[in-house]
Amino acid sequence: MSVMPVAHTPAPPCHVPITGIPYRYEECGHGSDLEGYVQEALTSEVSDEGTRRARFARLEEPAPGPPGSARQSSDGGKLSLTVLNAIDVIEVLASADTPLPLAAIVVKVGLSTTATHRLLASLRSRGLVIQDPVSKRYSLGWKMVTYGNRVLSSLPFSGIVMPWLEQLRDLTGETATLHVQDGDHRVCVLECESKSDIRRSVGVGRRVPIHKGASGRAILAFLPDQEQAKILSGLSAPESHAVEPLLAATRDSGYAISHEESTRSVAALAVPVFDSGDRVVGALSVSGPSFRWTDKEMLPFVRDLLGAADQIRYEM
Repeated sequence: MSVMPVAHTPAPPCHVPITGIPYRYEECGHGSDLEGYVQEALTSEVSDEGTRRARFARLEEPAPGPPGSARQSSDGGKLSLTVLNAIDVIEVLASADTPLPLAAIVVKVGLSTTATHRLLASLRSRGLVIQDPVSKRYSLGWKMVTYGNRVLSSLPFSGIVMPWLEQLRDLTGETATLHVQDGDHRVCVLECESKSDIRRSVGVGRRVPIHKGASGRAILAFLPDQEQAKILSGLSAPESHAVEPLLAATRDSGYAISHEESTRSVAALAVPVFDSGDRVVGALSVSGPSFRWTDKEMLPFVRDLLGAADQIRYEM
């Protein structure tokens, strides 16, 4: 669960943690060569789809999938299926809450057992994937830490936003985060945890459908109409009908509130962050246990979140 009792210890420092591997601060005390295949794919001048499929058949061997599962390239069919399949494996592991067995990964990526195992072996050889020696289950490797920290350290707004997250955390007593859009999802990219013994721990790198929760709605409500409509069209009719009035309310008030939408026993208050061109670039959120972070507690801090968002916009 995201709301969890922990031993009474000094609050963890606010910092920029890993992306892509959701975790809690209190927990962070601790064959084949994919590169060769990638190099082969990058240097190949073979563009015929059938020839390329045969060339990489030993790795791909795609199992029957749903309509539209075939890989299509917008640049004349020159994408490497091997690389795309390897990325699919990484994304499956990144979205899992616990390590996965081979059989589960096979089902999710839609490849044969042999092809999936070879991809996992290749990723393991580079430290991108690890396998538990006892359970034989797979998870992302610690090399992702290096990649994630490099990405986060390159974000132009990290140094601007973190002081405001610290201030909001200290002001409200709850966990403050920054979320950005990633297609039809939103991702937590910065987090400053509450100092309370019982606190909300989001996890940098955590992805949630953008229509769920206060942070997502604070972004979705202010996207261009065409982009917003495209995202809503991907929802079921009941979901879309339920979300639309919430988005309208968010546009009118300038903030969003959610109760146990994306995470059980968690409530959140969020506001959009705009750049100098009035484009929404993210959302500031303060979240906490729902028994403590109630509407009565949240509403007095709406002005503080809006003020912080305005200052971030100015400093950007």
